[in-house]
Amino acid sequence: MRNTENHILFRNSIRRGTGKAYLLATRHHDCDFTDEIISACVKNYAYDGQCEGSRAFYLYRIIQAHGNKKRIKKAILKALANEAKDTWTLTQLFALALLFAKEGDSQFRDAIYQRFYKNTIEGSDWAGYEEIIELDGFSGLQHIATVLGQGMIDDPTKWQDDMILLHFSEKYPEINARSELEKLAVRSLQIARYLSGIDEVEKTISESRVVPENYSSLLEEIMNRKVLYSLRKRAVTEEELLTVANALIEEEDPSHIEKMLHFFGYFKFPLDSDVILKHARRKKNPNNVIVARAIDALKLIASDAVRDFALDRLENSRNPEKYVGLLICNYKKGDSVLLSQIASHVKLDYVMEGLAQDYSSIYENNLTKESFQPLDSIYNKMTCSYCRECIIKAMVKNDVVPAEVFEELQYDCNEEIRNIARACSGVHC
Repeated sequence: MRNTENHILFRNSIRRGTGKAYLLATRHHDCDFTDEIISACVKNYAYDGQCEGSRAFYLYRIIQAHGNKKRIKKAILKALANEAKDTWTLTQLFALALLFAKEGDSQFRDAIYQRFYKNTIEGSDWAGYEEIIELDGFSGLQHIATVLGQGMIDDPTKWQDDMILLHFSEKYPEINARSELEKLAVRSLQIARYLSGIDEVEKTISESRVVPENYSSLLEEIMNRKVLYSLRKRAVTEEELLTVANALIEEEDPSHIEKMLHFFGYFKFPLDSDVILKHARRKKNPNNVIVARAIDALKLIASDAVRDFALDRLENSRNPEKYVGLLICNYKKGDSVLLSQIASHVKLDYVMEGLAQDYSSIYENNLTKESFQPLDSIYNKMTCSYCRECIIKAMVKNDVVPAEVFEELQYDCNEEIRNIARACSGVHC
């Protein structure tokens, strides 16, 4: 008989990638979870498939524990042959196929080779190369070079860089892949074209390299750089910070104010917080992001004025989640109640992702047992396994991991979360 409650729990877990799905699969053989498993296999439900890594091993283990393997395998083979829209679903299918091929299932080995560079997704014609190299080493690389080279012969607009060669060299450092392919290129027009294509791309990159600009001061660099992210790890003197801070006080150009506030999102503003609060209280302007930059800068400042501003916004704003990070340096006992309320009302994944980063930072910096409720609320909603990892690290640091959650962590889709569970076995409240 279909257990509706267990199916709902299983569906929720397998789509988020938590270990509860594995535990349900091993403990409830009376429940047929096959449909839910197939759904998670033929569609990558990760919030960000590119950043979160493969879920293939996670799904494979659930399949091995419970499920109609024959029907699941059939569905994976069909999806691998036909997926033509989602790159990260396709890479998941290739990765699952590899695991079955390693079992000795020739259907999946053949399916990997047959799908590679066929019915390609724009910008993702590389999908499947890792699996072929994993299966057959250099002979697999030879096949890849031949197929890609033929593709460039058939369509002169196609190009290939050295990504695959670099990957192969990292996996098999004892083999000089370029040299070995050059030997084969003497008798293979396809491999020769593949190698010449790589050289063409390298030449284009070399010729288009931008000469680094030199700046006379940090302030000049902030004003002229298009992207400030690279500044976040540079060494900055107190004198330089004061120079930029004083310039911000005098500045009237909104675009310059925005850049300086952006900079102070990486480095603590050295003067009175009222300077930044003035910008945080502005009316939002669709033509700039001054308010957002100011809020980011305030996250680094501990002061009664910043805390009062934060509490006002957290209690009265339509979007309180935008101000949660202001408690990182201004948290006080009892704030967990408000944070739990905010987490309970959030439904959108991208909002939850931002909350996860802020909540984990708050409780990494303010260790307290009362962190459990807000962190647990986030954990049970997260679709992003990377953000879930941040939450788990905060829970571990505060020693508030419940026993049932700790058990799930050992089977999470995120390898780092599984490693955390192994490293701190027994850490739970």
